[in-house]
Amino acid sequence: MDWIFQANPKLYDLAAAIAAGFDKHWSMNQGRNLVSPGDRVFFWESGHDAKLLAVGRVTSAVYERESNEFGKYAVDVSYDYRVDPPLTRTEILALNSPISKSRAFTGFMG
Repeated sequence: MDWIFQANPKLYDLAAAIAAGFDKHWSMNQGRNLVSPGDRVFFWESGHDAKLLAVGRVTSAVYERESNEFGKYAVDVSYDYRVDPPLTRTEILALNSPISKSRAFTGFMG
């Protein structure tokens, strides 16, 4: 299954996290009963200049952590590929490739 993990640039510097290159945990409050290790993740920066910054995968089952502003459930992820230059949704949908047909970009998921 494919997922979009979205980061608000006012709250989290996704580009810096990807540049650091280390694996990270992400909140997984919606769809936590559907996600599995190995699922593909599109890392999306929201906002006025929204764009796809990286592609990675889920590397753990959902687990409960101490609740924070993003929720109490999380999964571990890896950033496998940096998208350079970043792609907007319009650019992604205009591609004639598997990514343009992904349910993560043609509809809304977790």
